[in-house]
Amino acid sequence: MPALAEHLGIDVEVYGLSDPSNGIGLMMLYGRIAQELAGRVIPGFMEKSRGKHPREIVRLTREMVDAMKEHGKAGSDLEACRNYLKFATPELAKPGRKSELEKKGKITTEFSRQRSRRRQTRRKGASQKTPLRVVK
Repeated sequence: MPALAEHLGIDVEVYGLSDPSNGIGLMMLYGRIAQELAGRVIPGFMEKSRGKHPREIVRLTREMVDAMKEHGKAGSDLEACRNYLKFATPELAKPGRKSELEKKGKITTEFSRQRSRRRQTRRKGASQKTPLRVVK
């Protein structure tokens, strides 16, 4: 089992298997091996792909957009994203790069989709769980 654990990328030394009477460490190792194998084989245990717009980036960008709108720097999500992209990548601010700027600013469609989902959930009733939560 320790050889299998090492093959799966698990640090065996952490479990203190040098002491033969350490049954708890051995059981913890078996559990970790089972978890790792399940994560590689069983669809419900597999880690979801991060997708085109990982949720951490969407959350941080949404917070930035909300702050820009609050301080009057932008009127909409798309305008705030454009302003940020022009600031972060000055070459996108050039006149001939408008289509590329629009394409990169499409993360705002993700904001709109998430916000409309939250509004629909609120309308249905407070007893239902909102689909978004802050992940740090």
